[in-house]
Amino acid sequence: MRLDPMHDFSQALVPVPSTPALARRSPGCRPVACGIGIAGLLSVTLFLAELPILSMLVIALVATSTLVIGSSVAFASWSQRPPRPVAVEAVSPGEAREAYRAILHSFAEVERAANEATRIHTTVGPALERSRAVVQRSGKMAMLANPLQRYLESHERNAIPLELDRLRIRTETSRDDAVVGALSRAAAARSHQLAIHDELIAMKSRICSRLELVRATLDAFAAAIVKLHVVDEEQAAVGSSSVVDDLDGIGEDLDALASALESDLAA
Repeated sequence: MRLDPMHDFSQALVPVPSTPALARRSPGCRPVACGIGIAGLLSVTLFLAELPILSMLVIALVATSTLVIGSSVAFASWSQRPPRPVAVEAVSPGEAREAYRAILHSFAEVERAANEATRIHTTVGPALERSRAVVQRSGKMAMLANPLQRYLESHERNAIPLELDRLRIRTETSRDDAVVGALSRAAAARSHQLAIHDELIAMKSRICSRLELVRATLDAFAAAIVKLHVVDEEQAAVGSSSVVDDLDGIGEDLDALASALESDLAA
């Protein structure tokens, strides 16, 4: 199974122009052409039978119905295509962006290895589809680092303890109970902000570590595909326990990784 370059993860940022050749291959064109041909034959027949008005009605009804059906078929074919991955440039934080870029390259290597191993597509197919789903979730995960990065860049953590010290000094020097109460609540809010700030830093680190895990898993999967391919070409037992166990282990890793990503996205 060769990949459509329009949906190749390694070419996620390469624009593909719309060409007449692509349009001619559209699955909606064939039923449209057939319908128009049938409408033309019917109209000619009715016209020769001296029924011109009925002939015009047949042309209008059949042509309209054919266009609707053809458009529906074309849309159904388009909607079944795999979604394009998140663009690398859409990820703002440098660490997350580079990790996600590496994921796309790793998955491209997985696809290349799978395309070369033509005789074992049935064996690696399910794990390849799980890998594709993991890459899609990785893009969404990387995008979650954007709001974290914006906040962390605009709010310096070291400034918060300074604000706390300033509020405590004012509280200690004030003799007005109302002022003391307000400043105390302000200090509590600053303490809460500091705690949340640390949580945001931890969340960003967790996202980047998840992306690193995805990349490492995909690299291991690519190596497993190459191993299966070589074993198969050497006419060894492709269904031997060692090779199957290796692939099953990769599949289990991908399933666990996909579940972890879903949990993080739902959090």
